[in-house]
Amino acid sequence: MCQFELILEGEKHVDQARNHLNRCETTEMKIRKELKKATKKPLAEEVRELEMRVAQAERTREHAQLEVVDRIQENEAVKLIRVKEGLLKLSESYIELAHKCHIIYEAQKDIAHEIPDVHQQDIHELKYT
Repeated sequence: MCQFELILEGEKHVDQARNHLNRCETTEMKIRKELKKATKKPLAEEVRELEMRVAQAERTREHAQLEVVDRIQENEAVKLIRVKEGLLKLSESYIELAHKCHIIYEAQKDIAHEIPDVHQQDIHELKYT
């Protein structure tokens, strides 16, 4: 897998964590609305149950929020490492290419030196071998 695909994979994990956080926040808001409606009713047991559900939803949301922050920090660090590795590999490849081009052009220069110098009077007697 190339470095950019690995970076994209990390970004997908961050997006999944953010989506999970959004779902947790939505769930918490729904339960809070239910609790608000239930406080107007005289059923104390239902209110206690909803308060427990709100507390659980808060803990879940906080956990999801921490996970998002951790994933973002980890992903940024990994991204820097992968970009650095990718740039180093690219630089090495260009250095290798330049070295190979140097060899080719040196050979071309040597071949050009092997072509004999011809003066005007010898042009008809020149033999190509």
